[in-house]
Amino acid sequence: MKHIETIYILKNILEKFSISDDSRINERFLSNLIASHRAAQIVKDYGINQRIDQTWLQEIYFLFTKTTSSDDPYITNSALCLAKITLPPVISLDNDGGVYRISSSSKQIQCYPTTPNEFFFMFENNDKRLQKYHYYFRIGNAYYKYPYQTEGSAILVLSNPLDGVQKFTENILSGFLTIGDTFIVMSGSIIYGGITYTALQTFVATVANGTAFTGTGIVQYLNKKRKMTMMDEYPMSRSMESELILSILSNEFRIEAVMTPDIINDARDYALRRLQERKAK
Repeated sequence: MKHIETIYILKNILEKFSISDDSRINERFLSNLIASHRAAQIVKDYGINQRIDQTWLQEIYFLFTKTTSSDDPYITNSALCLAKITLPPVISLDNDGGVYRISSSSKQIQCYPTTPNEFFFMFENNDKRLQKYHYYFRIGNAYYKYPYQTEGSAILVLSNPLDGVQKFTENILSGFLTIGDTFIVMSGSIIYGGITYTALQTFVATVANGTAFTGTGIVQYLNKKRKMTMMDEYPMSRSMESELILSILSNEFRIEAVMTPDIINDARDYALRRLQERKAK
């Protein structure tokens, strides 16, 4: 289901219970509540079943940067060159279960997890495994990979799904730039924010300059990806959504859980109507 659908379901139920203080009950506030309760539910489910549900996962493609001891204090060996990327926070699960997989962008090379101490011990002792396999370790949200490569992908259980990205390969029409994302002119030229951009030049969409550009140039998202939005599919199952809604109503708004299951289906119908109206605008 789309994230905005769950938000509309909650708003509809809260309105029925006369909880509609718009200064607090807005879409961003409810989105953050959903992310928080989703994370708590995932921790609970993983603790019981010790497995990752595929509906929790999100994939991120990225470009590594090259890092050495001269620019990173965690790299203590001057002869070592690593690939580094900082990714959004993941849910903290046993055995680092929030990091499902790190691999090359083509998926042909899988990277094996290790710890900083284990990795540096292998490197300093010329461990032959480093010649055969690819490894990564992480410190907080920073991921270090050996040997160095330029592109990678990660499959993660993100703390906040809206920190993720979506693949998007279509051309972008004027009026549909998304604020904060980076775009590239594939061919021709355009004018955005009073500046002319030609083929292979990039620009960032800002609030000040808006979502429209002029010109006949072809515009796409840089690296064929864009930020997640509330209109995207949310990484959780329908059953988790129902549990999450009841949890939010009960714990955050003191609406008794036994009162709400029968009205969730009605709220779903309302959410679908709101979604259709939003798309029509």
